[in-house]
Amino acid sequence: MSEEPWTDALAMAETLLGLLATDPRPLVLFGHSLGGTLAYEVARRLPRPPVRVVVSARIAPTVPPAAVFRGGTDDELAAELSRLGGTDARVLAHPELRALVLPAFRADLRAADGYTHPPGPPLRCPVRLLLGADDPAVDETDALRWAEVAPAGFTHRVLPGGHFSLHEQRDEVLAEIIRPRPAPMVVARPPDPDPPGRGLLRVG
Repeated sequence: MSEEPWTDALAMAETLLGLLATDPRPLVLFGHSLGGTLAYEVARRLPRPPVRVVVSARIAPTVPPAAVFRGGTDDELAAELSRLGGTDARVLAHPELRALVLPAFRADLRAADGYTHPPGPPLRCPVRLLLGADDPAVDETDALRWAEVAPAGFTHRVLPGGHFSLHEQRDEVLAEIIRPRPAPMVVARPPDPDPPGRGLLRVG
């Protein structure tokens, strides 16, 4: 591949923002691992907030990157990717295929390492966090700190599996992404002498 992989998370988010900012449709932003940080950075900058942000297997953006494995050699990085799962063993064992995919993984790690939570507008939509029960790459305490950047609401769910539990639990993850928005509440109140229609208060 002639194109160099991206290594700047905020630059990636700005590019995605340019693609989504004028989309009039209700949006649900989903991101796995580093993609969760990108979804957050895009969501807080959108002129119209998304319905929600669904984050999978990612520490909160306010948590400094942990000193996780960075892979000094291709063999070491391939071994770590094999341990995490989610990458076909045949790809990692094939020299030419491995040469194609490892630069992208290294770039993602570099982008994650270089990300620092910048000042900016607060998130205006809820966050739903999905964690793998046996994920060796994400500390649950650090992940639950997503609540700190989700004033509009935060919930989480632990799924069976590791860092790539979204593959094993695909139907469950898809259900979290596409579930409908809550219906607006209609609260009755005593009528007043104002014009008709003032007796109902729409919330949400």
